[in-house]
Amino acid sequence: MNAGRLSKLHCKLMLDDRIVSFVCQVELENGRTGEPIKANLVTLEDKHIADFEEIWEPVLRQYGEEDKGFGWRLKQRLINQRPQHEGYAIECNGLTQGLMVIDIRGRYSQFTRGERVVLVELLAAAPWNRATIQRPRDYKLVGRSLLLFSRRRSREVGYSGRVGVFALPGAISFYEQMGMTRLELEPEDIIDASEAIPYLEYVVFQSQREVEDGDLS
Repeated sequence: MNAGRLSKLHCKLMLDDRIVSFVCQVELENGRTGEPIKANLVTLEDKHIADFEEIWEPVLRQYGEEDKGFGWRLKQRLINQRPQHEGYAIECNGLTQGLMVIDIRGRYSQFTRGERVVLVELLAAAPWNRATIQRPRDYKLVGRSLLLFSRRRSREVGYSGRVGVFALPGAISFYEQMGMTRLELEPEDIIDASEAIPYLEYVVFQSQREVEDGDLS
């Protein structure tokens, strides 16, 4: 596993008087005009967790969103303790637009015997980027950009683009639209699960119909 390769892509970037680890630039879309907008994908920092707790979470709870109680602070501690966990954020216009935590050690593929996948543990867009909360959204393509970056990491660590995710019910259609294949896992297949949980995966044989990721530069 070539887990160290990403560090070569990092550079320090000054954003709002903060030094962050810049990973790459992504292209979002203005939800009102359709205009392409450049945004920065950076490593997860305290500022992003604070944005979730202070700005996102009250709105998510108000609208009853499924991920309102996501433990981003706990995941940040795991990232600091376990090198296989990585956290990322998309920043634009001074605000955190999206968040993601992945496990690059992942789990074994449910479709390709003996092969591993990068596991997306958490992925979320800011409340103002969700059609369930605001129309028109401020920015589109936030979730897409993060998910495609997880595929990039999968290739970099030698998993050929394989990515898996346990999806909340409201997010299943998003992952399916992104070309992931759904598999219902039984509780005995999942630690601490009390009921079947939808699991989706990018598998290599889908390469001819996967979403192109050439916009990650």
